[in-house]
Amino acid sequence: MSDFALRQAHRKTVDATYLVVDENTSGDHTLVTGVSGSTIIVYSMFLVVGAAQTILWKSGSTTILGGAALATNGGYHVESDFGITEAADGEDLVINNSAAAQVGGGITFAIVKI
Repeated sequence: MSDFALRQAHRKTVDATYLVVDENTSGDHTLVTGVSGSTIIVYSMFLVVGAAQTILWKSGSTTILGGAALATNGGYHVESDFGITEAADGEDLVINNSAAAQVGGGITFAIVKI
């Protein structure tokens, strides 16, 4: 089954979970722990930063979305029924903050068997 077909099949049947993002140190932060045989699909995200920094989203150690350079008190919101990004099979969903400053917001995600 193609990735697109997989997302279509699951987008109305998965139980999405909401997770608060609340980080204030630089570096990698595991938001969702990967599960073997499954992928983590992110359906919505919003972030606001307390100081200028660049945000990266990672599947384990591999960048999958980002270099979003945000100004002080800047942020973004994005959502999609088909998923915005996803972590690879069994890999953690990680956010990387370039500065030791507050990053707040939330994501909606689902862990989907592949």
